[in-house]
Amino acid sequence: MMWSARRSGEQGFVLPSVLAYITIAMLLILVGAQALERARDASLALRSDRILINALDDLEAEATYRYLVSAPVRYGISRTQGPQDVMAILLGTSEAEQKQEDVPQGADALWRADGGTIGFERPGIVGTVEYRDVGGLVSLNSADPALIAGLLEMFGVSSDDAVGLAARLRDYTDEDVLRRPRGAERADYRLRQRPIPTDSPLRSVAEVSRVMGWEDLDFLANPAFLEHVTASLTNPTPRWVFASPSVLKLREKVPQTVTTNLDPLMLASESSVVPAGRARFLIRASDTQTGRSRLRIVEIERTPAAAAMPWTRALVLDTPLPEDTRPVSLEGVEKVNFLQGTTDE
Repeated sequence: MMWSARRSGEQGFVLPSVLAYITIAMLLILVGAQALERARDASLALRSDRILINALDDLEAEATYRYLVSAPVRYGISRTQGPQDVMAILLGTSEAEQKQEDVPQGADALWRADGGTIGFERPGIVGTVEYRDVGGLVSLNSADPALIAGLLEMFGVSSDDAVGLAARLRDYTDEDVLRRPRGAERADYRLRQRPIPTDSPLRSVAEVSRVMGWEDLDFLANPAFLEHVTASLTNPTPRWVFASPSVLKLREKVPQTVTTNLDPLMLASESSVVPAGRARFLIRASDTQTGRSRLRIVEIERTPAAAAMPWTRALVLDTPLPEDTRPVSLEGVEKVNFLQGTTDE
């Protein structure tokens, strides 16, 4: 009887232990499965990013080539001549001596410089390139302070703070050491133990975060802000014909005195409908398998006087887009073949 009772007690002790071991084993398996799933997702994300970066490189090369070999015309660049040899263009070779190919005709051949978009597609990748003349953007280096203040207000900065931030930006970039009303010069930066102003134009849009007060703005790296501004030296007011709808809303912010004080060359440039030699490209690409998207913003400038380097490039932004961003769509967008000058049928 005693042996039977001991046996029963041992069985009662072993059963909970076995259940505990099973529970622990299941938890370890579950944790391991989750870790494998996270590792798999990270691996897929890295692979997708690599694919998208390669696609953006191809799209940028395509856009740069088309821009360099196309002639500026009213409201954009013309592709009716088709891709031409870059050196032939730089050296002024006549059209009769250049190779002619099948090219698009009519209005569709115009790539507008006010946000005109063309699309590209290949297995697994859909991309678009949006073209805007840099003159249609707000220059952080040369735009009128009232215009910059108005732009800041569009992104939630109060009117009072926006005026002060615009004044500090001008104090940072101008050549003198005279402090504007509500601005900031070297003494103000030294007092706060910050790098002193360069008293020269910003070298890039990212440098604006060094201006006193601007470092607190959380939208400086936001594509919605960056697509409206440039560090290029332009007129005090944008070329409105190439401005985006958001920038056009700022037109009423510009004092009348700014326009009346422009010299004749600036007035002629402002009223011209032919794009200048510097272009802003917004390049978007989506991976059709993962739905991930990436954005790159670059500026390309023609430099025909330098035959060894017929263009310069400035990177403004290169970033993955949030996962909830809608993938790139080619609906209503002219689709063009890669590395060819013909439009898809």
